[in-house]
Amino acid sequence: MAQYVDDLNIDGTGKVTPARYDATADTWMMDSSNYVKNPSGNWIPAQGTESGDTKVSVVGAKNIEIGTINVGTSAIEIKVGETTLASRKRVILRVMGDDAVFIGKANTVTISNGFPIMPGETFVFDLESTVRLYAVASSAQKLSIIETN
Repeated sequence: MAQYVDDLNIDGTGKVTPARYDATADTWMMDSSNYVKNPSGNWIPAQGTESGDTKVSVVGAKNIEIGTINVGTSAIEIKVGETTLASRKRVILRVMGDDAVFIGKANTVTISNGFPIMPGETFVFDLESTVRLYAVASSAQKLSIIETN
């Protein structure tokens, strides 16, 4: 059972999670869009620059690959170069275009069944090296990628 204290949500384990009040629905809603989870499992506000860009730090990686892909109306695998980074454990994505990019686990991802990443948002996926990610958009978009292992 969660409890709300001012603008903080305390989850069932006593961890503070971000929340916002939705006046239209007259209820508190989970809000993780501007928060990141630190290594201790606590949600903290994302730090950014004056331009609004989010700062992301990657620590402990053995290797890192950085690149971009052009995402269109046909699903494309999310990877830097011809193949994914060997033993890939983390993928960091940022939509550089002006429309959402939708993420899924198969090349059948669509804008209807994929998970949306909005323009300017940065998402981090921790995953097993065998997991593949795919992206699709309703119009041509650029997706920046960092792969680490």
